[in-house]
Formats: sequence, C-alpha cells, structure tokens
Amino acid sequence: MDASYQEFFTDIQHYRALGASEASLQRSEGLLNLVFFVFSEFDGLQQKIERQQAHLLRLQEMQFGSGRTIDGVAEPAAGAAATEAVAEKPAATDQAPDPNQPPPDAALNPEVPKKPRKPIKGHGRLKAADYTGATVVHCPHRLRPGDVCPECQRGKVYAVDPAQRIVFTGQAPLLATRYELERLRCALCSAYFTALAAVDTREKYTPSAKAMLAILHGRMGTTYYSLAQLQENLGMPLPLSTQCEVIESMMGPLYAIEIQLSLQAANGDLLCQDDTWVRILALMQENQALDPERRGMFTSAFVSGGEHPIVLFMSGRQHAGENFDDLMQQREAAEPITRMADALSANRKHRVAAINAKCNAHAFRRFRSIAALFPEVCGAVMDLYGQVYEHEAHCVELALDDNARLAYHQCHSAPLMSRLHQVVTDAVGEYEPNGALGAELRYVLNHWPELTLFLRRAGAPIDNNVCERLLKIVIKYRKNSLFFGTAYSAAYLSTLMSVIATAQLNLANVLHYLTVLQEHEAAVWRAPADWLPWNYHAALSQAITRQSAAMAA
Repeated sequence: MDASYQEFFTDIQHYRALGASEASLQRSEGLLNLVFFVFSEFDGLQQKIERQQAHLLRLQEMQFGSGRTIDGVAEPAAGAAATEAVAEKPAATDQAPDPNQPPPDAALNPEVPKKPRKPIKGHGRLKAADYTGATVVHCPHRLRPGDVCPECQRGKVYAVDPAQRIVFTGQAPLLATRYELERLRCALCSAYFTALAAVDTREKYTPSAKAMLAILHGRMGTTYYSLAQLQENLGMPLPLSTQCEVIESMMGPLYAIEIQLSLQAANGDLLCQDDTWVRILALMQENQALDPERRGMFTSAFVSGGEHPIVLFMSGRQHAGENFDDLMQQREAAEPITRMADALSANRKHRVAAINAKCNAHAFRRFRSIAALFPEVCGAVMDLYGQVYEHEAHCVELALDDNARLAYHQCHSAPLMSRLHQVVTDAVGEYEPNGALGAELRYVLNHWPELTLFLRRAGAPIDNNVCERLLKIVIKYRKNSLFFGTAYSAAYLSTLMSVIATAQLNLANVLHYLTVLQEHEAAVWRAPADWLPWNYHAALSQAITRQSAAMAA
C-alpha cells in the first residue's frame, strides 16, 4: 500500500477521533477507495488496449499488407516477409568473402548512408530457350547452305542460328482424341474385322493424362468439380468420380518414391517443419459421435535441406512434433538433426533429440506488426534485422557453401545480432511484461540461442520461409476444396503433393516425371532410389536401352 494511500486514511481516522460526521467520513472513504482502485486498474487497462491495438494491426496486415509509414520511412510490403527488409545486395565477386574484411556497404557503420534499393527486374519477357516443354517444329528454308544470295547475286549463304518464334494455342487440360476404327463384317459368318489404330487405344487414360490431372489437383488446387465443369464445357467430359479413380490408379509408384524420400530426409542434416490446420470430414464426424481426446487435424510440412531438397506432407490428427518423431524413427545417424521451426508449442512437443533453430522471420514480423505503436524500438530491431538479411542475401548470391556462409555471418552478422540483443535487453525493463511490446521483447530473449544458431552451426538456416512457402500448396487446396472426405484421401493427396513439390524444387519437369514413374512402375518399386527427381533421367536411359536390346534380340 502506497504511503499516500496510508496518509489519506490516517487523516480520516484523525477526523473520526475529533467527532466529525460519520456519514461524510464514510463517503470520503468510499470515494478514496474508488479513486485508488481506478489508478490500480489503469496499468492493466493500458496493457489490454495495447494488445487489442496490436491484434488490430496484425489483422490489418493480414488483410491489406504491411505497407505503412513509420516516422516518415516507408516500410516494405507484407508479401516480402523478412527477406524484403534487405536494402541492397552487396556486389557479387568471383572470390569468396574474406572474414577479415569489413562487410559490404559498411553495414556495421551506421554513419555511412545506405545505397538506394536496386529496382527489381520483372519485365516478364522470356527467352525462347525458357520454354523447355514446347514442341519444336523445324521449318526449313527454300535456300540451302552454299546457294547464291538472291539479294546481291554474288555471295553464298551459310547456316546461322535459327530464328525463334513462340506460338501459344488453347486446348483443354486433358485433351481427348476419338479414334474411329473402320470395321467390316462377314455377311455369312458375322465375323468382325476392326482396323488397327496408329497408337495403343486399350488404355483410355494415358500416363500423361493421369499426370496432368494429378498436377491440376495436387499442385494447382483445382477442385474435381471445377475441372469437371471445364472439361464438359469444352466437349470432353471428365466426371468427378472418374477423376478420383484415375488419380488413385497412378499412386503405386508414388508411394515407393515417398518412402525413399522419407528415408533420405530423415538421414539428412537439416529438417524444417511447420503446421497448418486441415478439415477431414470423417474425423469431424468421429469428433461429434465419439468425442475423442484428440480433436485437432493438421497438415505438417517438412523440408529437408541439402543439395537435393525434399518435401514431405503429412495430414491427420498428429501435429508436426509427433510427425517429426515418426520421421526420426528412420534415422540411422547418431548425431541429432538440425530442426528449424517456429516457437509454436506443437512444434516443441517431440521426444527425439534435435538441435533446435528458431525462425528469425517470425521475430521480425512480430515487431513489424506493432511498429506503428512503438516506432523507436521496433524500428531499431527491424533495421538491424534488415542488415543481417542483407548479409544472408549476399551469401545466397555468391552461392557460398555452409562453412563459408558460417564464417561470413560470424564476421558480419554476429556484431549486428549482439547489438539487437542489447536493444532488446535495454527495452525489456521499460515496458510492461504483458504488454504488446513486452511480449515480443521477451519472445526474442527466451528464444535467443535458437534464433542465433545460424551464427554457430554450419548449414543452420536463418528462417523457416522455405517451409512456410510450401505450406501455401496445402492452403490453396484447402481454400478451394474446403475439406477431405476421409483420412485415406488426405493421406494419398499428401503423398501426391510431396512428390510434386520435391520434383519442382529439384527443377524436374513434373509432367514428364510423373509420366515416367507410371510407365516404369515395376522398376521404380525395385530401386526407388534410382528414380528420384534429380537422377531419374539416368535410370530412364538405362531402361530404354534394355528395352531396345530386348526388342532387337
């Protein structure tokens, strides 16, 4: 109880002893209690207002982006996340960076003004060679090399690089061809004689058609109903039930590939993980009927780092921490894996030991969302993080290996992170612990060892952005289709998404890859490691060679 509070009530007791009116003294005492109650509740009310303002700002950022002005400085848009806080990438060189040299653009010297941001190249024009899936049609010229030039009638023409023209035509996603096979019938014995088609017409849905349907549904988020409507409008119907059967019929070799991908991801050096919610009708009905202990439903995404990134999706009742434990059952290495995740409690509920790293992009966004309320502290944190990401962009531009990247960050980013820690430490005592800013400051301090793992361990990522971007595949499907029917359909579509996303990250032609897997299903099951997206071309060449030799024999 404050001394002033005590003094007021001591005075009231003094007046009571002098014989003052008891009614007026009780009214004064009640008024004093009310005044001091209001003052005691003011701090709590202020904290609630700050939290509500922070929630509103985060909601505004989710709906309209984060572009706003803080102290006259325009902030980057929301879609850029933390990486768009980078002001300018340092100039690339052919030599590895020297840790003894000062960082590019004198990022550690705040007195040196930063260079203006370079304009982003995005004119949209592509080279003809970028259309790798285009059909090539050779158009010969009427003149041949060595002919006399029709212009000057003296020189002779010679071959040069051909001119390139790209022409787009429209067609249905799944193009149907109707083969009319001429038939004859014997007038005496009624025997039928049917002409042979130029292609094999025994299979209605070819491997390429199944692969295209899988891409539209499992990667682009196109619903069965939307595709059925489109195909019907184009005169090539593809009913909903048929689409389900077609995709299910192609899953055999994809299961083999997923098993191999899980094995290699579990035995890698790095695994990024994240969660998003999902709806599964069968489990929702089970929740209503049986009221099980576990009612939540999640889709977990895992991304394995390394030369060949691997993506795995898992859908069901288990959250990312439990799926991580299941995945680590396949790990043979004794050393714990490096695990990158955000600070969500579900990501921490795992039993298998791991070297944990936390996402700095999450920390950056937490301060960015309330920067309008606390511009001084948040601006300082965001500026320091921007310089750290500047160095990360420099490492990516130079394609540094893990050890060189670690040395670069230790020289250039470690002082920045130390200053950031000092800013947070100095500010945490000035703000209410449960206030909007106090919670974010304590978040950084509580997770500081995990946030700075990239300064101590080679290959540790600075954020979890790669995993969050891949979760958009699941989110897009969820927004379009709303739910899965059964846990089985959620599982096989997760397998489909895993294989497609892995193929895309490894720059494989997804349509060709899925087609090849179906055409060589037996070989894929015999040796799935030979048919992964980054090495299946060699296995395909060997298979074609064996088939040619068998046909020749």
